[in-house]
Amino acid sequence: MLASWLNMIQEEMRAVVVAAGITPSKTTYNQVLAAIKRIGQNTVVLADAGAANAYTAVNATPLVAGTWIDGVVQAVKIAHVNTGASTYAPDGLPTIPIYGLGLQPLQGGELAPNGTAILMRATIAGVNSGNPIAVLMECAGGAQQVAAATQSGHAAQLGQVGVSSSLQTIQALTGSRVIGTTYTNSTGRPIFVMANIGSSGAAVASAQLNAIQIGAVSIPAGGFGSFQWIVPPGATYGVAISSGGTLSVNSWAEIR
Repeated sequence: MLASWLNMIQEEMRAVVVAAGITPSKTTYNQVLAAIKRIGQNTVVLADAGAANAYTAVNATPLVAGTWIDGVVQAVKIAHVNTGASTYAPDGLPTIPIYGLGLQPLQGGELAPNGTAILMRATIAGVNSGNPIAVLMECAGGAQQVAAATQSGHAAQLGQVGVSSSLQTIQALTGSRVIGTTYTNSTGRPIFVMANIGSSGAAVASAQLNAIQIGAVSIPAGGFGSFQWIVPPGATYGVAISSGGTLSVNSWAEIR
């Protein structure tokens, strides 16, 4: 056996120990094992070498078709925020789409600048027509995609909780609301109604939701009564006279 070959083996083993930050010792016989464990704990973070929505990175040992397989994980420090659907291509390999944990294409804002994106290659039947995807496991500072909630302990999607990504505002609608008229909430989100009703004579007014009386107030002649209620998306609502004199809208506002 050639001495040069033994020297090569020795230096290779020593290089592993040194790379792990361990000082070689001739009386310690598990240093290579300890070094491998320590190195395995280190995550190699790749630089984002692409552009917004088209992400690339270069590995020290380039991936090839035979090594870029399902289960391989890449950590990429993002330099460009995504504005919509995005792709990833390491080492010049063909691009594959990035999907969130809900197994849907990205929509925008999931990849935040300076956040580290954890991407895992996967091929899942029924997703992307069965073609490979890069699943975004997480990215600090980015929005997290989730699957639709089906149980009480699940995180819900924005579209499931009946709210909009735009802020609701209070709107004065006194001039466009009439007693006895039925209105429909077509905003796609819950609205909050605040109505102040006057009467020329003693009367009883009622608040209506889907043609069901949900509240009533007795109003003396020349007096006022108020209602406040939430109207779900798609529901009908209004104020009706149950008995007595003539009602009028003193003020009517909605948060919608």
